[in-house]
Order: sequence, then structure tokens, then C-alpha cells
Amino acid sequence: MKPYTLLFASLVAMPSLTVAQDTQVTVDKAHFRAPMKEVRVPSVVNTIEQSQLSFAVEGLLKAHNVDVGAKVVQGETIAELDKQQSEAQLTELSAQVRASQATLDNQQQQFDELNALTASQSVAKSELRRARAALNMARAELESRKAALQRAQVELDFHSLKAPFDGVVSARYIDLGEWVTPGSSAFELTRLDKLYIDAFLPFRYLPYVDKTTDVTVVRKDLFGDIQQYDASISDIVPTTTNSERAFRVRISEFTADRLYVGMPVDVQFEVKLSEPSTVINKDALIRYSDGRTSIWLVESEGNQTLAKQQFVNVTYRFGDFIAIEERLPETTQIIVRGNESLNDGDKVTIVSGDQYD
Repeated sequence: MKPYTLLFASLVAMPSLTVAQDTQVTVDKAHFRAPMKEVRVPSVVNTIEQSQLSFAVEGLLKAHNVDVGAKVVQGETIAELDKQQSEAQLTELSAQVRASQATLDNQQQQFDELNALTASQSVAKSELRRARAALNMARAELESRKAALQRAQVELDFHSLKAPFDGVVSARYIDLGEWVTPGSSAFELTRLDKLYIDAFLPFRYLPYVDKTTDVTVVRKDLFGDIQQYDASISDIVPTTTNSERAFRVRISEFTADRLYVGMPVDVQFEVKLSEPSTVINKDALIRYSDGRTSIWLVESEGNQTLAKQQFVNVTYRFGDFIAIEERLPETTQIIVRGNESLNDGDKVTIVSGDQYD
């Protein structure tokens, strides 16, 4: 028999030797924090004041001192009605007040003279009573005409439309020469320094949202880049209707230098779902057909790195993370890749994510 034939036969007869390789895994650490869920809802920037300004009296529009886009301060005159008729009426009423005052002075003098003669019984008591009545009527007439004069002065002031707050004229609805009726919208005034955003969250989040909830206002700029602004909740309205099924959250404290009335934005809430608990990567969770869930931990025994199974109870799922009831130290290493076919006690080698085969 040839030598190479014997060598081949001996190789075939040798028992096969296999070297078990450690399973490559990647790990992540456990975290102890409150499980958070990011909730984003669309909204619009609003202003605390946006008023439809109108005249309280009727008249012919004589002038508008400002136009759309003009910024005004509180008390500044925006427009005026023709005042000629009202000014003439005011002049007439002023004259009537002076006449009534003169009549009152005369009646007062007559009464005083008659009253001085009563001691000598030179004047009949009935005549004194008539003088007193005339004096009282003169006083009443003066008060009535003073009230009419005051009312006319107020109506004259109403011929000027003044800004009730600082803002910008955002609309004009009337033109010069038009007849204006009381209550009809003449201008729209918008306040720019006090903005707010109302966000409507699904009612199921009401127990988890309060004034300490982290809020971010998100918008896209002209180039499509995302701009974010820190904000805070000022009010929560804990009511809903069957049609809306949502509750109102008012955001009124945010940087407003790049946000404008009517601008569409998103409001992002970091909702705390519960008190702090152990939070792990969702890829660490293994689910079984009987409903059980487990994770694989990495433990060191001597110079060996072993996989150890631990069954857990899931409380919340949010984003790429899950919260579990079991408390794990934050130094715990949890397998997130390579955990699909492990057995308890298997040897593992920890590799980084880019080294994982």
C-alpha cells in the first residue's frame, strides 16, 4: 500500500475536533430615569389682543392718520369722523349751561332777599315758598344741562378712534368720505409683544402634563431648516368635549423674536409617563409566545464573559426605549444585538456596533 493511502486513511479515522466560538454581542447600559414620550402637535402662533376697532357714534370719515402696517402706541389717534355738527352742538349746550347758571344766580339772590324779610313778617310765607321752588327748579335745570354738555363732550371724543393698546394696524375696512355706523369694523389692531400658542393634546395625556413638562416650539425656516425655541406651559384647561376629545394647553412664555402671528408651528411635549424606573433599549427585549419577556445580561465569571437571562415586566414603551418594573444598576450591561439565539451561560464577546457581524 502506498504511503499517501495510509495517511489519508488515518486522517479519516481521526475524530473531528471543533472549537466553540464565543457569540459576538453588542451591549447597552441600563438607565434609571422617568420614561418619556415625545408628543408633537401642530398649532398656530396667536396674539393675546387682535381687536376689530369701531366708532361708537355715526358720522362721516374725515381722516385716517395711519394705514395698514403702521405701528401705533396706546392712546394714539387712528382715525377721525367729521366733528362740525358735534362741535356746534357742544357750543350750544355750553351757552345753555351759562344761561342756566345765570338764572340760578338770579333765583338765589331773590330767595335770599325774601328770606331776609321774613323776620319782619314783610313777606308772605307763600311767596317765600314760590321763590324756594323757583330756586330748586333753576338748580335742576342747570344740572340737566351740565349732564347734556358732558354727554355731548363724550360723543365728541368718540369721533376720534384711538388705539386701545400698542400694536400694528393689520387691516382697514373704511375709506375717506364713507358714512360710518356705530359698531361696524373700521380697523383691525394686532398686538405683537404678547403672543401665545394653544396646543390641543389627546385627553389621555392629561394626567401626565403639568406646568413642569418640557415644551419646545418647532418651526421650519425659509430654507427648510428646523428651528427650535424653548417654551413653558402657562395654563392647562382640563376640559374636553365629545367632538374634540382633546384638552387645551396654552404656551405663552417663549422667545418671540422669530415667531409671528399666524405662523404655523409644531409644539413638542416631553411627557413623563411615570416616576423614574429602569429604562432599556427596546432591542434588548425578547418576547415569547406565552407572553413572557426577558433580557440578556452580561456577567463576568473569572476570565469568562457569560450571558445570563432575566425575565422582566414591561411597564411603558416609548420611542426606542422601554421601561421595566425590575430595578437594575445603571452599570448593568444589557445585550441588544446577538441575543436572538442565546442560551443561559453562553460565552459572549462584546463588540462595538460597527464590528458586529
